[in-house]
Amino acid sequence: MKFGILDWVNKANIERTKMDRTEFERAVRRLAAARQNEKLAKERYQALWNEFQQQEHVREVVSIQTETMGTTAAVLEELKLLAMEAYAADGNKDIHPAVRIKMYKIYDYADSDAIEWCKANLPIVFTFDAKKFVDYLKICTPTDVPFVRFLEEPRPSIATDLSEYLEDENA
Repeated sequence: MKFGILDWVNKANIERTKMDRTEFERAVRRLAAARQNEKLAKERYQALWNEFQQQEHVREVVSIQTETMGTTAAVLEELKLLAMEAYAADGNKDIHPAVRIKMYKIYDYADSDAIEWCKANLPIVFTFDAKKFVDYLKICTPTDVPFVRFLEEPRPSIATDLSEYLEDENA
């Protein structure tokens, strides 16, 4: 069972929410300052990261890494192709001490046939997806799904831009 914000609010907390506006104002100002500090730190980090990436030796290493990764991928695909050609030619799975053909089971079926068969023989494969169910409930009316209680729960929503609440450093 899920518990919402009202489930943990007791009577003492309900009385506390009746505090005066100055406490809210102080809390909003503290959040505004914290967000501003976070933004400045992110900007400084990004500037340092950009500066770091512009250094010639860093660009060189990144270029070499990118090139070697591409070469490795190409050589790997070439080796796989050679291995498959050798296996096709003689059926031998041990091609080289470092290269072996492994056999993997694969299953070829039509989804529609599998769904019908599972409905009749293996219904456990159809699992409940809560997210999809909630998405469906969003377009329903309370009478559409009688075992569901359609409730409302209050949750605080804080403005993203709190710049007007920042303390004036010149004051």
